[in-house]
Amino acid sequence: MKMQSLVCCRNGFRHLLLVLGFFCLTSVNSNYIIINFTFICMAKPLGEVDVSSADNTTLTTLDYTPTEKSAIIWAVAIGTIVGTFPVNYFYTKYGARWPFFVAGMMSTVSTALMPIAALFDLKVLLFLRLVQGLAYAANFGAIGTLCVRWAPLTEVSIFISVLTSFTPVSAVVTNPLSGWLCNTSGGWPSAFYSHAAFGLVVFLLWIVCYQDDPQYHPSVSEKELAKIQKNKTRAHIERDSFVPYKVWL
Repeated sequence: MKMQSLVCCRNGFRHLLLVLGFFCLTSVNSNYIIINFTFICMAKPLGEVDVSSADNTTLTTLDYTPTEKSAIIWAVAIGTIVGTFPVNYFYTKYGARWPFFVAGMMSTVSTALMPIAALFDLKVLLFLRLVQGLAYAANFGAIGTLCVRWAPLTEVSIFISVLTSFTPVSAVVTNPLSGWLCNTSGGWPSAFYSHAAFGLVVFLLWIVCYQDDPQYHPSVSEKELAKIQKNKTRAHIERDSFVPYKVWL
């Protein structure tokens, strides 16, 4: 017998997962674009110097060369390329629940360590950026899995529209927020810490709330399950990944 949890969402739990998935995707994207804006806060003409914030807290600023900035930015792209195929394999084999959670934790931890790495060594910073790229590679597979598993055929376009909007939304939110945090007593490191904290919260909610099969989720009513599965084939519902290549030959 199904648990009577989340009564307010009994017939619309998929929409709660849609919003949660959107926040998770936005978090991963925001984590890797923070540094694009904080370069402005970190850089000073004289290289690495100590400056005082409004409340006399001493903050360290860094000045990267154009070559170093390019490497920092491209490290994410390399990580994304390297991670694309392994991540898709994990999604196919294990679903989205744990692979996306692991990717989210990779993004969260690497973001939290970014200020320390920036002050410690450029190579460590580049490694963390690579990890962020690996985590970002999981975003698009998560979108596909969430749409296939949880979206009724009549709502697929809505799910895709909402989930793929994470890129512009993260830029709109992250850039001004990072700029504001740079001017607080926490300085530019606080931009990384705050985003990491947000990522931790939303991905913990993800692992608690999300399951790959709506039919086994305690918060999905029979009415909602029928709507999710309506007009879907058995292979679609049961996630049959068999491809009859011989028929095509």
